Amino acid sequence: MNYTLDDVLVSRIDVWDEAQARKLDSRGVAELAKSIRSDGLQNPPLVQRNGDRYTLISGQRRLAAVKSLGKRSIPVLILQSNRRIENAKASSLVENIHRRGMNASETAKAVRFIVQQKGKKEAGRMLGMSMRTVERHIGFDAVPDSIKEMVPKKISRDHAIKLSRCAKNTSDALELANKISKYDEAKRNRYIKALSDNPNDPHDILVRKSNRYHTDTFKLGLPSYMMQKLATESEKRDITSEEMVSDIVKRWLANR
Repeated sequence: MNYTLDDVLVSRIDVWDEAQARKLDSRGVAELAKSIRSDGLQNPPLVQRNGDRYTLISGQRRLAAVKSLGKRSIPVLILQSNRRIENAKASSLVENIHRRGMNASETAKAVRFIVQQKGKKEAGRMLGMSMRTVERHIGFDAVPDSIKEMVPKKISRDHAIKLSRCAKNTSDALELANKISKYDEAKRNRYIKALSDNPNDPHDILVRKSNRYHTDTFKLGLPSYMMQKLATESEKRDITSEEMVSDIVKRWLANR
């Protein structure tokens, strides 16, 4: 990647829409501004020339920190290659996702954008995600904002996706989300299963039907190091430990 270092006016740097939607941590920006004030900007942002202006590729927090200090100009690395702006945006989003500076909603929007530019397979490779994980992010991006706001404090991302798909409209989905948020995880899963099978049934009927999905449970005793492996592997696959155990048991039984 070829670039040159130069000072440019802050007012001439544009932050593209997808990045502007990202909510920056105000405390983090303030701490970075304090560091820049005392030690200078150690790592200039990366930009791409766009006519007589510049498009920010990476370094949104650094740009925000410099702006907060009231500085008129900022040293930047100007990308020399003629990359398409969309490709540059995709690369910037991959960097932001890997830094884990985004919430679930922002990550979903970023993944969707990368998929639109690169396709699912290439997006998965760039992000180090399985196709299943990529598709779950895309599905979550389609969830209404009012329901997204309930994740993860009240309901899980997967429950939000299934509710928005099965409920008749957003208001119904939001009402059901508030109701099942009071349930434990097992009861939520049974309710969502009943809703998926019977999307037109009212809530009280779904509650009764969900009880029929109750299955016998058993305790699985694993040493602590195996539990840690299970947690690590399930996180890599972006599923819960319970889902992973269920998949393992189902595959084992299928081969018997």
